[in-house]
Amino acid sequence: MPKGKGASKQQQGGHSPAAPTTPETAAGAVSPEPPGDLTDSQELAVAMERLTSKVGVEIEEIHGEIRAQVQPIRIHAAEA
Repeated sequence: MPKGKGASKQQQGGHSPAAPTTPETAAGAVSPEPPGDLTDSQELAVAMERLTSKVGVEIEEIHGEIRAQVQPIRIHAAEA
């Protein structure tokens, strides 16, 4: 095991630990906009809502296709 100044850094993973972050500091680091300016957030919410709606429609179509395939399987199983 190496001795000296570098040994402690190596044992700790090679770097000093990062400062702890809180949700407030993490959010501030991600978004440079001042608090209270919700324009980008509102646009993101609207876009997410649209995507969620589209995904819901696609899921319903897939469910319909699955139901259409399951019904014939049940009929064939009952006939056998």
